[in-house]
Amino acid sequence: MTLRIMFRVLSIALVLSVLGMASILGPTPYATAQPPEDPGNRPADAGPPQDVVDQLLDRGFQRLQPSIFERAVENEPSSYETVVYGIDGHLWLLGQQEAFLQSLQARYERFPAPELLDAILAQETRIEETLALLEEMSEQEEAGQASGASSSDGWTAVRLGSEDLISMGQAVTSCTTTLERAASADLSATGPTASGSAGFSATCTDIGTVSAMSIAQGTDSSGNVNTFTQDCPSDTGGDVSCDTSASVDGVSDCFSSGQGTVTFGSFTHTVSETNTTCRSLSASLTGTTSLFVPTGSTRTGSWSVSASNGATPFNYQWLYNNAAVGTDSPTYSRSYTHPGFGATRSDTVKVTVSDAANPSQTVTKTLTVQVVFEGSVINPCLGCGCFPLDGNNPEIVTTVCP
Repeated sequence: MTLRIMFRVLSIALVLSVLGMASILGPTPYATAQPPEDPGNRPADAGPPQDVVDQLLDRGFQRLQPSIFERAVENEPSSYETVVYGIDGHLWLLGQQEAFLQSLQARYERFPAPELLDAILAQETRIEETLALLEEMSEQEEAGQASGASSSDGWTAVRLGSEDLISMGQAVTSCTTTLERAASADLSATGPTASGSAGFSATCTDIGTVSAMSIAQGTDSSGNVNTFTQDCPSDTGGDVSCDTSASVDGVSDCFSSGQGTVTFGSFTHTVSETNTTCRSLSASLTGTTSLFVPTGSTRTGSWSVSASNGATPFNYQWLYNNAAVGTDSPTYSRSYTHPGFGATRSDTVKVTVSDAANPSQTVTKTLTVQVVFEGSVINPCLGCGCFPLDGNNPEIVTTVCP
């Protein structure tokens, strides 16, 4: 059995034992899995140089394993940034790639689409590339070469985007290498969206490899499954970049994923984010909240509801003091005629909006309406005593507050 196949078998075993069956809804964030022992029974990696470890920890990374570092992206709770190093780190990364592949395959079984199949094939290519990198690292180790050597005579620092430089030891030549990476998975006003990007640049002869992928899938209000994927295959060089994006209309079964990856020497730096939620139906109710009706007159109150983020068409049910009124319309109005004596009352206008999603989403909004018929005075101080101002007209009142 070749080293490539043995690595693949071990990674699959890792996925099944640690992560379990892949989620149908989408990939889970990177798990804190122990890297498996490789076929050569080699000792575990000690990890990158301690000064590199210290600098990663100073930047908010958590050390999951000696060769695996992770941090949540600021203001993006479902976005994760991972740095792996050496054979153990890339074995762990291989397990994560296998988990992502299995989740895509499971989703394809539910929602088959040519675009999703393209993403599956692209992910299989990523796995083959990681296997090739592992074989290269293993051969270097067996030959006694130092792990993590740069393609140039030496290198001094790596910049993660706009962050301060991370020193990587003494260098024969002066070189600054910049790794750019970003990913997002979110919801637009109409459905799931994703983006992924990666970039590598160096001021010397160092080279790096970049790749990115974006996937979006969702079911629209007509029951159509919409899928769009964009893959930027791996590109290697001294100044390379990848940019991808994807978005579709969807109100149910939403899924989006974005990732960007940069590999440099024995380090691979990945940012990934996955979304499996749809927009929740929302509504706002506006209209009359107070109304004065003069003696002998009629006045009209009107209300309007605005719904968004759900599957159209919307349905409307209006209630006035809990009695069904109106029509299946976003607006409702009613007239108030003076009864011939002064009075004040507080009524309730309620509307329930439902959308066309399956299952349907509903949201209810309520307004209180105070109606004053001329000849009545509103009690301005709740909890105060209420006394007739005119014995012949008990509806006309005054208040006495303690």
